[in-house]
Amino acid sequence: MQINRAAVEHARQQVYEGRYRISSNWRESQPSAAKAQSYLQQHGTDQYQQWYLAIDGANQYVLPTGDFDAVHRSALMVAKEQALQAGNGELEAAIDDILFLFDRLTAC
Repeated sequence: MQINRAAVEHARQQVYEGRYRISSNWRESQPSAAKAQSYLQQHGTDQYQQWYLAIDGANQYVLPTGDFDAVHRSALMVAKEQALQAGNGELEAAIDDILFLFDRLTAC
């Protein structure tokens, strides 16, 4: 997997702007394939790819950050686990950075 730096920056910006979900269940919140395809057709590749943290060996966008409306902390947790399993320390560190931002902005 290759890190998608545009998606990392996009996720950070979304969090800064308050467009995030803290306590969602990613299994229930993740967009369907039909929703992803619809978003791609409506917004184009440049905006679509900003929602995926990595590109796999088949040039597919993988590890979504959210539902095309907001970044989900639960999506980042799933992505972090997959980056860890893939042994991609650079991607894992980028996800940790976004999670740290979440934690810093939402601390009471």
